[in-house]
Amino acid sequence: STPSSAFKIGEKTNDPVSMYLNDIFTVPVNLAGLPGISIPAGHDSKGYPLGLQIIGKAFDEQNILNIAYAMEEKINFKNSDPVGHNVKVDTFFNPVINPILPSGAKISQSYSMEERLPTKVSCSIHPWMTGWIVVRNDPYIGVSDKDGNLEIKNLPVGEFEFQIWQEKAGYIQQVTQDGETVEWARGRVKIKIEDGKTTDFGTIVIGADQFK
Repeated sequence: STPSSAFKIGEKTNDPVSMYLNDIFTVPVNLAGLPGISIPAGHDSKGYPLGLQIIGKAFDEQNILNIAYAMEEKINFKNSDPVGHNVKVDTFFNPVINPILPSGAKISQSYSMEERLPTKVSCSIHPWMTGWIVVRNDPYIGVSDKDGNLEIKNLPVGEFEFQIWQEKAGYIQQVTQDGETVEWARGRVKIKIEDGKTTDFGTIVIGADQFK
């Protein structure tokens, strides 16, 4: 967000040029009328805080808020078992992690890039232990319950493309929707969300052969 890391209060009082230069990256965004946001981005070698500025297109505030939210959001991995585990997270666009997690230990991991598909989390020590995380730039995801019901709340108005995926079948492509056979290329389907209305996507039946 600024040309240098933070400095101590009063340190630059006698150097107004250095103080003014700290606005060199923020003022042009305001003059151009573009939305921008600054978020924490770690520390320098002296431990002083650094910031990251995200700039969007005109009237694209929601997108940069979603990106900032995703970059600041952290996932906690905790080992509550009496034995040790490792946490192997097989991301594609973000760095892969595979740390050993002793009993009672916890780590926090943040992700700066969106993943195209759910990411597998596993333990190489105990290979039957697996799970999934979804890394997105927005909060609009849904997971079906034990009866196959799925709901995504507070969607904005407009037409959006959704992707349907299952951990064993992969992309869900051939389905029956309200009795009619349809095909979703790579599991993608467009749905129009109207203001003030609940969008019912109908009853979707997926053939058992897709899970073999």
